[in-house]
Amino acid sequence: MRRRPEPHRTLRRTLVCGAAALLLIAGQHPAQAKDVVVASVDPADATALAAAPAQIVLTCTGRPDAESSHVSVRDATGRFVDDGGDLRADGDTLRLPVTLTGTGDFTVVYHVVLASGADAVGVTRFSVGTGVAPPVPPDGEREAQLASAVGHQHGDIDPFGATLLAIDAAVVFAVALLLIFRPRRRLPRPPTSQLQ
Repeated sequence: MRRRPEPHRTLRRTLVCGAAALLLIAGQHPAQAKDVVVASVDPADATALAAAPAQIVLTCTGRPDAESSHVSVRDATGRFVDDGGDLRADGDTLRLPVTLTGTGDFTVVYHVVLASGADAVGVTRFSVGTGVAPPVPPDGEREAQLASAVGHQHGDIDPFGATLLAIDAAVVFAVALLLIFRPRRRLPRPPTSQLQ
């Protein structure tokens, strides 16, 4: 007679297999937190320029996705001034044509997404015609600018995230079924000779 495996061992094996599958899938995702996405921004941070730049150029460590990326330029009052044109990808660079009039401090806020799925947000500041680098922003302003860069919606569903959610749902469903339909442990019957 073949022995049935004990329910707790079956559940343990199922959970270990599910966790191993999740780790295997997560390990294959190309976008890791340690990835460097934006190698440089031109104009560079804390730069004092004599004349306004014709474009903002972000050099990336991979091929950027211009449709998923966002770059904006704001003046010292926080008003958007990047009405020079659309963001374009050219090899490993993103270019945003700008028409900046006047002098003052400007802030570039970006959210760059690479074709690999890696992404980064950042803020750089430069000045035009003032002869001095822009001042360090007040506490909390940089964080608010970064939050505005990532606070937008793309309308897309991240395929990797959707896959992980589907796997999570399947694992939770399987565990629930195992818990609901697990065989009940039967207590051994005492020998009949002891009952009398």
